Amino acid sequence: MNKRPRLADQRVRYALIQSALPAAPARVCELGVGGGWQLQMLHDEGYDVFGCDVSLKDFPPNSPIRDRIKEISGSKLPFPDNYFDAAYSCDVLEHVYPAERPAFLAELIRVTKPGGVVVLTAFFRNTFSFRLWGVGHLLFKGTLPQWYTEHLTIPLPSEAETTNFFEQRLNNFRKQPYQRTFNLFAMFLQIMAPRRRKLQPFFDLPAYLILKFDFIGRTTSIFFTGIKPK
Repeated sequence: MNKRPRLADQRVRYALIQSALPAAPARVCELGVGGGWQLQMLHDEGYDVFGCDVSLKDFPPNSPIRDRIKEISGSKLPFPDNYFDAAYSCDVLEHVYPAERPAFLAELIRVTKPGGVVVLTAFFRNTFSFRLWGVGHLLFKGTLPQWYTEHLTIPLPSEAETTNFFEQRLNNFRKQPYQRTFNLFAMFLQIMAPRRRKLQPFFDLPAYLILKFDFIGRTTSIFFTGIKPK
């Protein structure tokens, strides 16, 4: 059931997160699984996976990892302290209401073992390129994705506050911008791709190419990672 991620930015995020995780068969947890494609891919690669989400309406009911996914908020996880070799969350923080964000980030660290890896990707800025992407999606599709409208309606997290939170609690902390104009352009190409599957690969840029050339324009999203102190 290894489902290749559809959107270009999804593949970029997956490449970044996978590069930070310990080797399989490490036990990992994802906060905010959505449709579950990322956790499923890690499972297929030999990881011992668990996850949670406030709603599992988009998660495949016949998934072989369905019994490992809890329908619960990431701000109060049903796992003991120091349980996972790694815990991560992928572009979920911006969809969490501001009052719950400190607890959400704290849980990410709490359930990770000392010496384990903590990873977060999050969206921080509605840039001009991002708004232009929305206009293009609206013109081509006639509607906007729910995640996009939530970026515009829920107050965005603070990069400075998130950085400070992790710097005070993690060792070997690092962060990397990963979505600028070229990344959004790659996503827009996929919107314009014809339905014929033989032609779609010509509109589909690989993740390594996006990471290499995505240096123009303001950053929307950032990748964070660090090690929980022993």
